[in-house]
Amino acid sequence: MSDYCKHCQYNVKTASESESCPFNSLYWHFIHRHRKQFAGNHRMKMIYGNLNRMDTAKVDAILARAESLLADPDAL
Repeated sequence: MSDYCKHCQYNVKTASESESCPFNSLYWHFIHRHRKQFAGNHRMKMIYGNLNRMDTAKVDAILARAESLLADPDAL
């Protein structure tokens, strides 16, 4: 991460916990949701490789966190 996030209240090293940076879970939610459109792009191969290596429970937790953020963005 850049110095821009240095004083942020969120943890940039996690994606599914309540103190996690919202951009982490929202990023993986976007990548997961648009797999069909992006999976064939060679520039996305590493990204989808990382997603494919994640444990199913971890992906489910990340997606659930993103869904809760999208449902109530004012809670941030």
